[in-house]
Amino acid sequence: MTWVRLDDGFFDCEKVQALLGMKGGKAALALHFSALTYCSRHLTDGELPAIAIQSAAKDAQVPAAVGSLLLKVKLWEKKRGRTLIHDYLEYNPSRAEVEAMREEKVRAGRAGGLASARARATASAQAKPQQNSSPSPTRPLPVPYPSPTQDHDPPNPPERGDSTRPRKPRRHRPTNDPETAGRIRALVKMRTKETSGRLNGGA
Repeated sequence: MTWVRLDDGFFDCEKVQALLGMKGGKAALALHFSALTYCSRHLTDGELPAIAIQSAAKDAQVPAAVGSLLLKVKLWEKKRGRTLIHDYLEYNPSRAEVEAMREEKVRAGRAGGLASARARATASAQAKPQQNSSPSPTRPLPVPYPSPTQDHDPPNPPERGDSTRPRKPRRHRPTNDPETAGRIRALVKMRTKETSGRLNGGA
């Protein structure tokens, strides 16, 4: 995109004031502004071929014939059969200047893109060794099984019947068989008698 420059004292100019005092002067002024944008857009260096005047008049929605008023007040001028906007290059860059600026922007963009690509490549190359040198996550070592030669072997479980806990005396369960009960009573009586005899010194 290009821009058109206007003197901030444009409407103080005698030519502009004279134009506005003419019949159709406002339409001619609209054509002048439209012609300025045409020259800037197409980089004509202020030159207005016939097709340019027709296009500018169409954009401004005014008759192309009002261009004669612009020639009369000398906002436009004729040189060697060409219609030119007076002093266009005094306020606006030439085609060569615009193309040079555009080319410079293109070169700057390419240089910036290459610099950005090199920076990314350098950062990537520096990041890879760091990733490779970073320690891998360690896993907990497995707990070894105790060796049979270790001094801390678990004690053997006590054999059945070797428990140090005192045993409770067994209780004889009463029986309902009269014959068996009689035998038990006789046996107890006999054992009691033998025990009493030994305690009293008897045979």
